[in-house]
Amino acid sequence: MRTVSLITLSILICACSVNNKNLPDGIEVIPVEIDEVSQDASSFLEKIEIVPLETNDSSIFHRCNKVIYDQSSDLFAIYTSDQIVFTFSGNGQYIANSKKMKGQGPEDYVMVLDINFNPYLKGIDLLNPYGTIYTYSPTFELLAKRKFKPEFPLEYLMALDAENFTNAYIWTDQEVSFVNLKTEQATIANYEGTISGNTMSHSSFYHIGEDFYFVPSGLNYYFYRIDTKEKKLEPVMYLDFGDAEVKAEGLPGRAGGKRTDSDEERREITEDATERYQYLKYSSNM
Repeated sequence: MRTVSLITLSILICACSVNNKNLPDGIEVIPVEIDEVSQDASSFLEKIEIVPLETNDSSIFHRCNKVIYDQSSDLFAIYTSDQIVFTFSGNGQYIANSKKMKGQGPEDYVMVLDINFNPYLKGIDLLNPYGTIYTYSPTFELLAKRKFKPEFPLEYLMALDAENFTNAYIWTDQEVSFVNLKTEQATIANYEGTISGNTMSHSSFYHIGEDFYFVPSGLNYYFYRIDTKEKKLEPVMYLDFGDAEVKAEGLPGRAGGKRTDSDEERREITEDATERYQYLKYSSNM
């Protein structure tokens, strides 16, 4: 559990599915042999540490949407389906929850879609999709409340330093934004390779060592390194499933759509993306 980011990336390597033709120079290709999967999971399981969480009247939650761990502070944060955040120490001791801060008060948060640790403010960032980032201490005292105006609703976030964040949009096609909260200036970076959306639920942004990484949501075989100076995404890893790959050609619907302000076009994009996702989800050939 204390290497949760690396474990998550390893799980994604074993769980996704595009061909290694026309790949960028220098990209690392990871062959995935689905016909030679070991039935012995002991070598993997022995690397996972089970941390029992303290149970009391304040720490009980229903459904977990996201679990994150910060090694420097030895802290777990758990984000639930009802948008409450629970914090625990590295050994599972209950610390606090955010119920008292969910509301309409000046220090409260409203509607958050993602959380992440902010090592620069020594707190936990909560993202409102319409451009407010709330940062709370592990015991949920408000440390900062910062706003900007995104072009489209946001889905994920990660702090790159004290003022700069990277975010993934909801209503755009394969775009990530870099936002300076001090100047409210945003830079858009594009990526590629998405075949279908909504096939996996996982964090999109990872901070491992000195580097930042982006893993697209949905069915996409690329992993990207985030260039924080140039504000762009560099493909660094590609999963090669060989003949078992899923190809976009011939699939119904589409993976996404270009940015648009038209509600009708958004509706069509949503319907087409849902059609493709449902086809892949229930296809016996996948």
